[in-house]
Order: sequence, then structure tokens, then C-alpha cells
Amino acid sequence: SLSYFNQALKLEPNYFDAIYSIGALYYNSAANMTKELNKYANDYSKEGTKKYNEIKSSMDALFDQALPYFEKAEGINSNDAGVLQALSEIYARKNILDKAQQYKDRLDSIQSK
Repeated sequence: SLSYFNQALKLEPNYFDAIYSIGALYYNSAANMTKELNKYANDYSKEGTKKYNEIKSSMDALFDQALPYFEKAEGINSNDAGVLQALSEIYARKNILDKAQQYKDRLDSIQSK
């Protein structure tokens, strides 16, 4: 499906659904690693720590890949709840808490209307 979305973007570079969907593919792949990561969260053995760091690194890389797609999607539709949620989560995971809070506040504002 990634190639399908990339083809769509070649035809229409600002196609919101394709941009959002690519971001979501990366985001969901990273989020799905959380369960595996949590298995090693309290394993302080050398092997457990190594495995935790490997999974965390892969997960962070996927979130980093998702980020520019969600930022571009937000530029096209600044009030999309899914985009704002994803941006808030990604920035929180990157420990950029002021940005995470800005997106969360915007999301809360939209959802309260």
C-alpha cells in the first residue's frame, strides 16, 4: 500500500489522504512495537537492555519517518483530529513536550466544539 500512496502523491503532491496514510503506516508500525518493547522494560540484564535499545531505536526511527508526513498533512488540514493526535504523540515520545502539548491543546479545542 505504501507504493500505491506514493504513486498517488506523484499525481497529486498535496493529496491529504495519501500523505496521512503514509504517516499512519509508519506510525502504526512503530506503535505496534510497543508491546514488544514493554517486554524488556524491566529487564536490566545485558541482553535485555540490548534488546530494549534495539527495539526502541527501530520504533523511534519509524516515528521519525511518520513525522514529516503528519506535519505536511497538518499544513493541508490543520483541524484534522487524527493528525493532531499523531503529532502530539510523536512529539511526546521524542520528549519535545512543549510541542506535544500545543498539538494536544489544539486537539482538545477541536474535540470540545
